[in-house]
Amino acid sequence: MRIQNSIYPYPVLSVEDEDYTSDSYFNVEYTMTKATPFKNAKVHCVFKLKDAQLETLLTDGVLGLYMHVECSRTYFRKLIPVDPVTKMVDVEIDQTLMRQKVELTGFLLANEDIDDLKIRNVNPDLYGSNYVFPDLEKGDPLAVSFTVDITLSEVESFKKLSSIIKVAKSRDSKQLELNMDSHVVYVYLPKKQYEAYVQSINYPEIALSMVIFPAVIELLNKVASSGSAELEDYKWYQVLDKKIELLGHSIDELKDQRISAIVLAQLILDDPLERSFEEVGELFKNED
Repeated sequence: MRIQNSIYPYPVLSVEDEDYTSDSYFNVEYTMTKATPFKNAKVHCVFKLKDAQLETLLTDGVLGLYMHVECSRTYFRKLIPVDPVTKMVDVEIDQTLMRQKVELTGFLLANEDIDDLKIRNVNPDLYGSNYVFPDLEKGDPLAVSFTVDITLSEVESFKKLSSIIKVAKSRDSKQLELNMDSHVVYVYLPKKQYEAYVQSINYPEIALSMVIFPAVIELLNKVASSGSAELEDYKWYQVLDKKIELLGHSIDELKDQRISAIVLAQLILDDPLERSFEEVGELFKNED
């Protein structure tokens, strides 16, 4: 559903549209949060509505804010309700459902049938004074934002590292161990450490830097010391190879020591230490 011009048989509030006077306004502001190797990208959407009567109808639940998300590549469509108080919503870019481009369109829709609606700020030059809307049905739009395209970069669309690295509980080991002898790499943690890892769901970046970061370094060391033919059939090797290529490097650079495993691991994980220290800072701030 692409909205470029709001053509409806009644006034609809929209940017650069003269259906309403300049005293009324509706738009959506978007802020993108980049994907990390283990977290999807998110688009933070802030709805801006300025019209006293429409805002009252929103507060009363007669109208509702919604974000329409569509990916024509995968035929994904979803209408997400938006909190009427904060007027904000986060749209997660799930790359198992979306590819290449996502279209976002904000709406103010009728939550119920509405009869004899009058809005003071409808443009009298276009619709005359005392304009009365036709009977509106549930789902009819009262305001729309023009469609915005979110293009998913090639780097963010690579197969997720979470598909090739799994954390599991060790049966007998007292230290972190790695098993690379299958398509998926298993990071085995002792029971107590594994339980702490599971409980760290609210601090994913710290957990990533403590568990996944050293695991990726060890993987890269394995790649550097082994022949490509020995590993190239493994899925984890293929994903790493592709990711390294997308970053502008190659496995040959790793083998020739033109780039170190520890530096390459930081590039692959998109600066995990920086993000984990930011998370630590937020943790200390919350404790204060």
